[in-house]
Amino acid sequence: MISDIRQAVDFIADWHGIAKGFDNAVDARIPLPLRTVYTAFRNQIGERVRPGTGPFLSTNDHLTPYESLVLEGDTFEFCFENQGIWSCRCPIQVSDGPVISNAPEMWDAAATGYTEVCNSLDHFLTTFVLQETVLASEYLYSCNPDAAAAFVKSESNAVWVDGEYIYREPTHSFYLYSETYLLMKYRGYHLASNQKAPASSLQSALGAKRVCAS
Repeated sequence: MISDIRQAVDFIADWHGIAKGFDNAVDARIPLPLRTVYTAFRNQIGERVRPGTGPFLSTNDHLTPYESLVLEGDTFEFCFENQGIWSCRCPIQVSDGPVISNAPEMWDAAATGYTEVCNSLDHFLTTFVLQETVLASEYLYSCNPDAAAAFVKSESNAVWVDGEYIYREPTHSFYLYSETYLLMKYRGYHLASNQKAPASSLQSALGAKRVCAS
């Protein structure tokens, strides 16, 4: 089971079959959890690992490319929704500070500007990179929620559970099956693989339907 962003970085490097970088030139003002991601993947962000996959760490929501990081006062704007509706920021030179975002304005009439959505950048990034790993995978399926919930309970191993993102509460959980398939519980269930399409028996058990490639 993953416990922090360092382990998540190792997991997604193995998942996509890419080598981690060791970029020591990353700005030291960037908080350590975010610096960990940029150090490992600075050159891959937004690129397709291979044909059939989505843009790396940028398929649904986007990690800001290192060269495009924006300093807003005493925060870095490091993540944004794919249409620019919301973005996320973290304080500079704080090891594992909170994440603030204007995303709550979409559903909370009382929310104004950037407010705290997660008290740990490390936790937020772990949820984010796993979400983008699922959605960028070569084989991606939506699943029947009831069938997937039963399957997760009986057949899979927890990877990251009750992950927090922009909603101020746990919304994401991830599970691994047979070391080959990654399931995400968020707005339903999705099944992902980079190695092979799931067998028809697995698709049937999950009520899985192929999602068009990004």
